[in-house]
Amino acid sequence: MRHVAANALTLLVLALVLVFGLITWGQKQFTGAGPSTAPVSLQVERGEGIASVSEKLAAAGAISHPTVFRLGARYARLDAGLKYGDYEFPAHASMEAILRQLNEGGNVLRQIVVPEGWTSWQVVEAASNLSWGTFGKAKELQSRILFAIGLLMVYRLGTYIPVPGIDAARLQQFIEQAGGGIGGMLNMFTGGAVGRMAIFALGIMPYISASIIVQLMTAMVPSLAALKKEGEAGRKKINQYTRYGTVLLATFQAYGLSLGLEAEGMAHDPGWYFRLSCIITLVGGTMFLMWIGEQITSRGIGNGTSLIIFVGIVAELPAALAQFLTQGRTGALSPVVIIGILLMMVAVVAFVVFMERALRKIHIQYPKRQVGMKIYGGESSHLPIKVNPAGVIPAIFASSLLLLPATITTFAGTGAATGGWVDYVAAYLGRGQPLQMLLFGGLIVFFSYFYTANVAFKSDDVADNLKKQGGFVPGIRPGQKTIDYLDYVVSRILVVGSAYLAAVCLLPEILISEFSIPFYFGGTSLLIVVSVTMDTITQVQSHMLAHQYEGLIERSRLRSKQRGSKPRR
Repeated sequence: MRHVAANALTLLVLALVLVFGLITWGQKQFTGAGPSTAPVSLQVERGEGIASVSEKLAAAGAISHPTVFRLGARYARLDAGLKYGDYEFPAHASMEAILRQLNEGGNVLRQIVVPEGWTSWQVVEAASNLSWGTFGKAKELQSRILFAIGLLMVYRLGTYIPVPGIDAARLQQFIEQAGGGIGGMLNMFTGGAVGRMAIFALGIMPYISASIIVQLMTAMVPSLAALKKEGEAGRKKINQYTRYGTVLLATFQAYGLSLGLEAEGMAHDPGWYFRLSCIITLVGGTMFLMWIGEQITSRGIGNGTSLIIFVGIVAELPAALAQFLTQGRTGALSPVVIIGILLMMVAVVAFVVFMERALRKIHIQYPKRQVGMKIYGGESSHLPIKVNPAGVIPAIFASSLLLLPATITTFAGTGAATGGWVDYVAAYLGRGQPLQMLLFGGLIVFFSYFYTANVAFKSDDVADNLKKQGGFVPGIRPGQKTIDYLDYVVSRILVVGSAYLAAVCLLPEILISEFSIPFYFGGTSLLIVVSVTMDTITQVQSHMLAHQYEGLIERSRLRSKQRGSKPRR
């Protein structure tokens, strides 16, 4: 028995020594100099994993042991943050240095050979000559667009799959009565999913609400503000908090929705089984939409979350337009009024595009510095500030708060049972009432200032970044003086920006109350459609411009090879 115990102890000691030796050898391989004797170039495709990258590096001679590279990446938690792009690793770069460079992103300078005699303007014009021919050659852009369209089609199909146990006839009757409350707004944002009580009835709004809440908390809670400054790791942690908040908000909303459906008699078999099935279905639908949005953003084109809302609004637009034109055919609206409203809508869209592109540029100067016999710096640039930095967020916040009383009155009913307060609220806060218009405009102005100051444009962060980069506003001292100056400029810009936002949102409210135009022509939906369209077109143009530059680089490489292959005389 002693011999068995002694042999077992010996084997255990040998195993521990072997494991310790392997760990020491692996650590030396991971942190020591690499085998490459010359700089190694590598291209990482979007979505490429650590296994494929390690094989590429081994084939290029940058590393000698791909397995050690992968294990070290997982141990150092650097395997999930790889960024696509072109990289150039120096000779004898260690595995650890290569991984950190892959997590920071590639930035390789390339030399472009242009025809002799070309000016810089001709080079820029050649690179930015975007056309349908350029789009036909940009295969990656085409695949991105098709990928985004495919996922958006899946979203549209999901808006027609109903939650189990719903009385469809009673639901349709309730939606028609509650169209003026928050139900109508949610039905617009979800592409009609609320009206059909589909699995995507909650839409992407819980995720947007959680994102806004986390952004506001990041601006006000010091621990979250410090987490935001930690770079990629902090951003991932904040995204994880946002997902947790999405699940929490979606669960509460789904539970409240199930109780409301039972109270209005729209459930075939009310009870806990219906509530649980409703909660699981709706929360699962919201999380699936959140995943679709993230996939579109990373592997498609445009912002996935914004495109989901955009498609939901546009999908219901033809029915709303048909309803509007039907009013002219029945005589409810005269042809002159219909033409005038359509022309006014075109003018409002043009005005929104103009204001969304409007900028206030603040002149920034960088000091000169001398290194040896050369002088660097001394250039100047501009700090662009949008007239409406908060975007459509103030309109969404104001609409949600103001439509809440209307929704409460819909569920509470009327009469003496409620003490008459429901009738009072419905009379003074109904659509088109002066008090409702005043509160709506005031809330938009308030949220424009609040969201800009706390999230969209933080003057102290901007001034701190300028100070770190050595930049300054001419005539203004860096530090607190710059912060005060930026606050001064932004507060005056927001006078115009908030007034523009309130005017665009109030004008459709007046038209809805006076001419009974469908809800989809509201100011919030108009701002979302225009903003998302502009952002998506800008991204498409950026991808096409990048493809043009890649074409110039390839042509310059071919010319260099042809010149190098000519025989010398």
